[in-house]
Amino acid sequence: MLAGQVDPLTTGMMLCEVICAAQALSMPELAREWTDLMEHWRGGAAFGGIHGRCRVHRAELLRITGPCDAAEAEALTACAELRPWMRREYGWPLVELGMIRLRKGDLAGAEDAFVVAERIAWSAQPGISLLRLAQGDAATAAALMADAIAHPVDIPWKERPPSGDLRAAPLLDAQSAIAAARADLQTCESAARELARISSQFPSRGLAASASLAQARAALLRDEYADARRLALEAARTWAELEAPFESALARAALPAMHSRPRAIATARGFSGMRPGAGSASTAHWATPRTFRRGWRACLPARPSPGQAPRSGVTEQCA
Repeated sequence: MLAGQVDPLTTGMMLCEVICAAQALSMPELAREWTDLMEHWRGGAAFGGIHGRCRVHRAELLRITGPCDAAEAEALTACAELRPWMRREYGWPLVELGMIRLRKGDLAGAEDAFVVAERIAWSAQPGISLLRLAQGDAATAAALMADAIAHPVDIPWKERPPSGDLRAAPLLDAQSAIAAARADLQTCESAARELARISSQFPSRGLAASASLAQARAALLRDEYADARRLALEAARTWAELEAPFESALARAALPAMHSRPRAIATARGFSGMRPGAGSASTAHWATPRTFRRGWRACLPARPSPGQAPRSGVTEQCA
């Protein structure tokens, strides 16, 4: 394939499959390497829907590394390029657009993207549940996530993870965050156990970091602060080494709260309002996700300001 002995269509599809596998395994470092190769290749060889698929992969990686403004631009362009070619899988770039907007704090824009995806029979999970959590409706978020895990949608999509466990991992990660926000210890522990089991089956540092953070959330609810700190720090370091600043910041967000259970429960879900320097002197050096707004614009979801009007950009540009 790399020697140029395969036709362009087959080459593009094979590159796409490798990147999908890396992302399903939560291996952004490997996905980044192959995406860079795909970017060089597609300039003169890609055609049709391959261009759009490449853009979705690039948007996914930019959501992880930042900047999110660039990720959103890539996702919108991917929507425009893929619409004529892959109506069946058109929900893929739409959901990615929603996830990017959610990460930016654009809740109205995220809802717009998720609604359009659901309208064409594409599951918007775990994004829609995390959106409800960010909107302050944790009960609905928990119910939606429980249903998504109990009744997974079998979308005919060639780029989905080949393993049921890999498909479930992002849902379990979201369920852990939602359960922590609701102080639901039983669900939080169950999600953490499942993530730990899945991460033990695959050689992925990203999956291991997700499992560690889920275990940290559960430990936090059990008032086991030393274990929670150790596990959260382990997750934060791993994500930082994988060049995933937002995920690293989510793990770090729990650390300043170890001496205050009410604040700990709030930060366990990753939506803390603490600013750098808040808290005790021993924890003031830990950055929270909001610290990354300036550098990566990978800010935490925030509630819309009063009077903020819903956006219809996705419907107008992509539907």
